[in-house]
Amino acid sequence: LAIMVAGRLRCVGSPKELTRRLGGFHVVTVLCHAGMEAAVTAMLQSLAPGTRVVHQLAGMHKYEVPSGQLALSELFRAMSASRASLGIKDWGVANPTLEEAFVKVSRTALGL
Repeated sequence: LAIMVAGRLRCVGSPKELTRRLGGFHVVTVLCHAGMEAAVTAMLQSLAPGTRVVHQLAGMHKYEVPSGQLALSELFRAMSASRASLGIKDWGVANPTLEEAFVKVSRTALGL
C-alpha cells in the first residue's frame, strides 16, 4: 500500500504497518453536556499537551491524544474521576484506523 499526496509518494507499507507507524495516538471520543466542551478539552490537554480536537458535532468531540504522552491507565483514571464534574455522558478510546493515518499523512504533507 502506498500513500501519495499531491502527486508525491509519502510512504509505503502494509496496512497494519502504516497504521502502527503513522498512528502514534489514541482516538478519544467524548460525549458531554452542552457548555462543558472547553473544560473537557482543557482536561485532556492538561494530561497530554499534544492533544488536539479532530472534530466536534452536537456535543460529540473526537480527539487525537499522543500515545507517548499519556498511558491508557492515566486516561481511564482521569475520565472516571472527572466524568460527573465535566458532564461526560459517554466516552471511548480506540487505536487509529488506516483512514485516520491517511488523513494525518495528508495534513502533514499539505501543512495543515
